[in-house]
Amino acid sequence: MYLEMKILLATTLTVAGVVLAPIYDSLERKIKARLHSRVGPPILQTWYDVLKLLAKEIVIPDGGCFTAAVVLMELFLSIALLVTVNFLLFFQSLMVYVLVAVFISALSAVTLVKSVTQNNLFSVIGGFREYSVVLSAEPFLILLILLIGARGATDLKSLIGLAPVALTAYVMTARIPFDIAEAEPEIASGIMIELSGPLLAANELSLLIRRYVMASLPAYLFLPWFIANPILRVGLGLALTLLTWIIFAVVAVLLGRTRAAVVLKGTTAATLALTLLFIIMESVPYG
Repeated sequence: MYLEMKILLATTLTVAGVVLAPIYDSLERKIKARLHSRVGPPILQTWYDVLKLLAKEIVIPDGGCFTAAVVLMELFLSIALLVTVNFLLFFQSLMVYVLVAVFISALSAVTLVKSVTQNNLFSVIGGFREYSVVLSAEPFLILLILLIGARGATDLKSLIGLAPVALTAYVMTARIPFDIAEAEPEIASGIMIELSGPLLAANELSLLIRRYVMASLPAYLFLPWFIANPILRVGLGLALTLLTWIIFAVVAVLLGRTRAAVVLKGTTAATLALTLLFIIMESVPYG
C-alpha cells in the first residue's frame, strides 16, 4: 500500500507539472513586466498561446520530413524526465538517478538533432549555440546527480551541492542570457525558425516542462534525505519549485543586459569550483 501511495503521488506530481509549467511561465512574464513597470499578461496566457497553436494547421518544413517526429520525441523525453525526477522524491535507488541523467543528456541530443532536421541554416546555428551552452553546464549537473545518488545527501555539509545544482539548472533552462539558441534579439528565430502551429506548441511545451524540471531538481535531489514524510516532501517540493522558478525569473531580468559569452565563462568557472568543493566535502568524514 505504501508503494502504491508513492507511485500515485509521483503520477499526480507529473500531471501537476505539465499543467503548472505554462502557468508558471505566465507568472514569470507577469513578474518581468512588473519589474519593467508594465502590467503583464493574464496568468493563463501561455496556455492560451499553446492551445491556439494546437488549433493551427500542421506545416512540415521543406526538406524537414523528420522534424515532426523529432519534436514529438523531445516532448516525450521531457515528460519522461518529469516523471523520473518526481520519482526522486520517493525512491532513492541509484537507477532513478541514472535515468534522470540519461533523460537530461538525451533531451540535449534531441535538441541538436531537431535543429539539423529543419533544413535551415539559422536553425542549425541555433542548435550548435544551444549545445555550446549545454556543454558548459550539463556534465557538471549529471556528475552532481550521480554523486548524490551514489553517496546520498545524508548530512548538512551535503547541502553545499545545492549551489552548483541550482547554477547549472538555471543555465539548462535557456533563460537570459543563455537563450542564444532561440535568437530572440535577432531577426531570425534560431532553432525555432521553421516551427509553427502544433509543432511550435509541442516545442514550447517541451521547453516549459524542462524549465519546471530544472526548477524542481535542486529541492527534489535533497529533500528525500532530510524529510521522511512523503506527503511533506510533496508539499515542500511544490513550494520550493515555485520559489526557484520565481528566483530564476528575477535573475533573468537582472542579467538582461549581460553578454552570454562573458556570463558563460563565469558560470562555468563557478560551477567547476563549487562542484570540486562539493566532492571534497563529501569525501571528508562528517564530525
